[in-house]
Amino acid sequence: MSFWQNAAKIFADGFVLYGTGDGAEKVLAALAYYGAGGDKISAVCASEGFGGKKTFRGHNVIPVSDLKSERFSRTPVVVCFGTHLQNVIDDITLLSQSRDVYIPDVPVVAETLPPRTEDGTAGIKVFDETFIKEHQRELLKLRESLADEQSVQIFENWLKYRVDGRWQSALKLHGTDFELFDIPDKGLSKSGAGFIRSVSGGESYIDAGAYDGAGVLSFLKFTGGEFLRVVAFEPDKHSAVKLRRNLYYKLKAPECIIQEAAAWDSDGTVSFRGGAGRGSRTADSTATSALSAGGFVSSERPARLNRAYDVKTKKIDTVCEKFGIEPTFIKIDTEGAEVRVLKGAANVIKKHRPRIAAAAYHRYDDILRIPETVRELSRYKVYLRSGAGVPPWELWYYFV
Repeated sequence: MSFWQNAAKIFADGFVLYGTGDGAEKVLAALAYYGAGGDKISAVCASEGFGGKKTFRGHNVIPVSDLKSERFSRTPVVVCFGTHLQNVIDDITLLSQSRDVYIPDVPVVAETLPPRTEDGTAGIKVFDETFIKEHQRELLKLRESLADEQSVQIFENWLKYRVDGRWQSALKLHGTDFELFDIPDKGLSKSGAGFIRSVSGGESYIDAGAYDGAGVLSFLKFTGGEFLRVVAFEPDKHSAVKLRRNLYYKLKAPECIIQEAAAWDSDGTVSFRGGAGRGSRTADSTATSALSAGGFVSSERPARLNRAYDVKTKKIDTVCEKFGIEPTFIKIDTEGAEVRVLKGAANVIKKHRPRIAAAAYHRYDDILRIPETVRELSRYKVYLRSGAGVPPWELWYYFV
């Protein structure tokens, strides 16, 4: 039985909620659907020196060090945030040695579940036992398709974590920071991390979800500034300003074609929620109705993060045809729209077979939907890599 199906039993006597942000709201929404909602909270804690909320859900927020007291010595802890900070990871790992610590996997992009008929409790879709049973064949097929042992190990660790939700399982996926442009292969490169050489000059690079241009800058560093063309998609108007400043003014690289639009599966417009930096996303990728219906959206969430406006959408196929680009590498990190982006690049993938790096951690079923979509377009070797951080919010597919 998975963590979610077993949650009511695990937390029958309560739990300590560690975290007070949007992650906590989503975790509570999911737990409530499985019979272990906010009424099971014994206490709410935050990391030492955290300058956030003083109260949450009617509880005073206590420092995590207070959990050392006898009162909480046997109370399970539910971690509701992700972190790359090694000192925080070490502190939670130490905590997990004296009690059960869970870090439930809730998707970055929440998708709604119909309210339960018996009591109207709303929920969000998660990777639970039902999903595993329904997709067992596809999961086995995916495992068999992975191109190296490192990918298989990451997949198996990922699946175990998704099933049991335990901190120790998530910790096994805490990798090291890797360079996006080190392309995985069975051979080892100088980095010793299961990668072959980086991208080189003569590349045409497409960055779907360019944010402030960090990915493009990294690409230019790897290629020594030698490239054919670069296309950067960024729909968030504030991030697009930073993107233009970084590429045009700092690098003086007019060869970089900036598209202030969302890479998509059609050319048109879509409602977009901006102002969240890297977390900005199309409104159809932000399912808040279930959270609102269950009372799980914080009233303290800044209005700018909920404000929607229309942005242009463009297919990668359309842009490549317009500018005569034959892409050799496509990076996709689009806050839950990865499958749409792939479908909008169907022609160039079929014709030019570029290498692809796609983020696989935004939606609960990305682990299956992304490789299935690519498989319909062309034949690739499929690799899986996990970067630094807990939970595994730096899980990437490489199609080579």
